[in-house]
Amino acid sequence: MRDRTPGLAHLRVSRLLLLEPYGSDSHRAWAEGYAASSAHDVRLVVLPGERWRLRMREGARLIDERARDLCTDGWLPDVVLVSGMVNIAELRRLLEEWLPEVRLIAYYHENQLAYPDVDVAGRPRELAAEFAQITIDSFEAADVVVFNSAHHLSDVAAGLDSWLPTGSQSPLENRPIEVVPVGVDLTGIDPSGRSVRREEPPLILWNHRWDHDKNPQAFFAALEQMTDLDWSLAVVGANHRIDPQEFDQARRTFADRIVSWGYQSRADYLKLLHKSDIVVSTAVHEYFGVAVV
Repeated sequence: MRDRTPGLAHLRVSRLLLLEPYGSDSHRAWAEGYAASSAHDVRLVVLPGERWRLRMREGARLIDERARDLCTDGWLPDVVLVSGMVNIAELRRLLEEWLPEVRLIAYYHENQLAYPDVDVAGRPRELAAEFAQITIDSFEAADVVVFNSAHHLSDVAAGLDSWLPTGSQSPLENRPIEVVPVGVDLTGIDPSGRSVRREEPPLILWNHRWDHDKNPQAFFAALEQMTDLDWSLAVVGANHRIDPQEFDQARRTFADRIVSWGYQSRADYLKLLHKSDIVVSTAVHEYFGVAVV
């Protein structure tokens, strides 16, 4: 069994390979922001942020291939930093074929142990146990496990027992665990420059990924209780769903109040932030909340 590293502070890092298997907006921003701000020599591989189940099952081989292509000039990393949206145990086996001495840090934006197991139509989420096991195996495979908030770490530690056989040792025991918040690029966001809008109705902003764990139904239900009040609405964020029924219904219901709808460029999004009076999160699964920060 390989020696365990005592934590991030004890790692000697000169060259770092950063692997992001699921490059959605927030994950890509984290990876690119780290690469741009780090004092280390960083090389970056980011896969598209789509088909997360496939990434968890099969993404290790694909991102390992991309990593090998990136290092054909003889550049080899001291440390590999990878986000948790992949089978890290499988990735480790592949990396050790060409990086036998490398240290592997797993960074968790979210986890599949506590992900809500019911989708927007009320159906049980399929194969939850499969992805929970991939996460547990990944904890075991990493030299250091990093979470983006103390709440996230606490939630995982409390929820592990429901996935482990009775009497089993937690995969987080006897290994380095760290909490490192997500870096957030606030370039272009100036709270002091917010527009003053005294005569217009307050603008309510919902700025999250269009998925069931963000609980959009609760947000739209609350708005329906406020139709006697004067307000306008902006619903933005990434949508990877084919048929987001609750959003389509809300767009019809609140058509006369909507000032912006759907995915926005960064420039347009920053304008909306400056105009907004109220930002709402109804998420049932959130460990950091970049959209609210």
